[in-house]
Amino acid sequence: MTQAAALLPPVPAPPHDPYSIVLDWRAGWRMSGAVTNLELSPLDHALVLQPAAGGTTPLADDYGTFGGLVLPDNAAFGPDYLLLLLDRKRTRLLRFDPCDCVFTPLPCIAGKGTRPRQLKDPGGMVAACGNLYICDTGNARVQVFGLRGLPLRAIWQQPVALPQPWLPVAAAADARGHIFIGDRNNGMVHVFAGTGRYLRSLDALGAILHLAVDCDGRLYVQVEGTPDVAIIDPATWLDTHLPVETQTRADEVAAHFPKLPFVVLPDGHFKLCGGEFDDNGDPVAPDPTIGPVYQTSGSMITVALDSGIYKCVWDRLELDGEFPEGAGVVASVYTSETPIPDAIIDSLTDEWIDCPPCDGVASPWDCMLRAPAGRYLWLRLSFTSHGDATARIRRARVVFPRVSLRRYLPGTFGSDPIAGEFTDRFLSIFDRTFRGIESTVDWQAHFYDPLSSPANDSDRTRDFLSWLATWIGVTLDRSWPIARRRRYLKMVGKLFPLRGTVPGLRKNLQLYLGLPLEDDCKQTTCGPCTTKKPPKWKPPELVLEHYRLRRWLFLGAGRLGAEAKLWGDNIVNRSRLDGANCRGNAQLGVTELNTTQDPVRDPFWVYAHKVTVFAPASCAYTPTAKRGLERLVRAERPAHVAYQIVYVEPRFRIGVQSMIGFDTAVGRYPGANTKLGEARLGRATMLGGDRGAIAVGKQRLR
Repeated sequence: MTQAAALLPPVPAPPHDPYSIVLDWRAGWRMSGAVTNLELSPLDHALVLQPAAGGTTPLADDYGTFGGLVLPDNAAFGPDYLLLLLDRKRTRLLRFDPCDCVFTPLPCIAGKGTRPRQLKDPGGMVAACGNLYICDTGNARVQVFGLRGLPLRAIWQQPVALPQPWLPVAAAADARGHIFIGDRNNGMVHVFAGTGRYLRSLDALGAILHLAVDCDGRLYVQVEGTPDVAIIDPATWLDTHLPVETQTRADEVAAHFPKLPFVVLPDGHFKLCGGEFDDNGDPVAPDPTIGPVYQTSGSMITVALDSGIYKCVWDRLELDGEFPEGAGVVASVYTSETPIPDAIIDSLTDEWIDCPPCDGVASPWDCMLRAPAGRYLWLRLSFTSHGDATARIRRARVVFPRVSLRRYLPGTFGSDPIAGEFTDRFLSIFDRTFRGIESTVDWQAHFYDPLSSPANDSDRTRDFLSWLATWIGVTLDRSWPIARRRRYLKMVGKLFPLRGTVPGLRKNLQLYLGLPLEDDCKQTTCGPCTTKKPPKWKPPELVLEHYRLRRWLFLGAGRLGAEAKLWGDNIVNRSRLDGANCRGNAQLGVTELNTTQDPVRDPFWVYAHKVTVFAPASCAYTPTAKRGLERLVRAERPAHVAYQIVYVEPRFRIGVQSMIGFDTAVGRYPGANTKLGEARLGRATMLGGDRGAIAVGKQRLR
């Protein structure tokens, strides 16, 4: 009997925990052919309604805003986000006054003309490297003004010989200090350094109208006669002459630009202080004739979602996204025990079972499904909108089968299907809470690993990483980056036997500075190590114990010289009076009256129980980082030892910074393919002399 039972298939039973099917852009939405007026958003890959006719913002416009992603080409940010605007109509430079909410003129542009500080048909401008670069198109030049006080610093004329006289019409800048000037006559973008040194040109671009640079350093080039905007990488353009991509819609590249502090419209208008200003700084009335932005309806149907369970009771549906007022989603499901062709599913009307609508609800949204039991499920999402907004669904999750707490109750609670469903829905209130606790327990291991423990800088009560550190008596400095805190807590346990010692202080400093504690072997197979290791890297000393600075004279081996100290009064410069057996050295304003310790043992006292910690100068750039380093040294040093911190600049200065291994940072030779401008750097390269000149051997390059 036992052997026969072993050959029988197992009795179907629900799993201990339910499963789920996730639909998103990573796992796929599994759409069938029935998709109407929906698309995946290029911003966050959410499922949204398609834009209405004319509802999308084109990337190319007449004012260089690139669909409202950047300031117009005649506007720039000055110091402290001061908004500067070039009034082309009156040929003057304006600044926005946030107190009076008006644009006021600045006395730096002397009107229209050909003299310095005068402009003629100006083009674009950009603020970078502490300067304001204005394309003086009518005069075929670029005028450079300092942002502080607006002094005229330089006037850039045509930099090199060109097929046609250059015509600067647009300007942009990247985070590396490169200034891009668009030359419309030659179809080029000329690249300058912030100091005015000409670097190179990007040619074969067309009749340039506007330029912009995104957060990734890519250059956006809008040319005349095409709605496409070419996106190029300036570093590879000389080799390929091919754009990285071309785009027509602003929303497809909006994620690559920083968010502006106010709204910029594609027509060059600004929305400031509750009003609207045109591209010349004059207040204007808002345009009320704005049509719908999105389609008013849309829908999609998935393919058959297979649970693999006979007569599966599908439990719930979860939607994660945004559901603004006036833009909702209605989810509907259909189940079957056998697969059904998509054409039949698309023709169904009344057979769908609707869920409660999602309109203005919080995310994530979920509901229990009341569909009949079946192995296969189809999901339909119907979007509705008034045209000004759209729901955004980033993820849909279908949970199955229903594992209810009713299984622990007497069978009478589930004898009637209707009563059993009511019991399941009632117990789901408690079941959700219990499953949340179980999920936390199942995944609790990641709380105890410093590399995965939750860390929250904005809310101390939810910073589990800092609390985890207190379990082993470590207080993490919240000014440190999270990655540094995780690595420090992961490794600091090994340093407990060395705590309060100089080696322990040195290793803590290595952790703080991100230096490796030991060599990492990349061999993962068992057996003798066959990997040929490079020469062992030796970290800098970082800590200098002062007793190493003693200069002793040994009998039979000592040598008198400048380094030899014979007597204690020469070490601490004590004041001594004439006596029977000694000659005094007291001098007013020269020697010191020091009565502590005793002169005979000054060579011991001066250098005993003192250390100097050497740290990179970058650790003192901000007060927060400086305080963090001081707290670390104070906590990890030996308790009886006095300390001082010396911040090392990356230089070699005789008499100032010259202790090799402690306060001297010696750079390495540059790689073989390192270039500065057009010159290749190597061992014979000398930087210096005239500005912008590079001497290689006996030749001077410019």
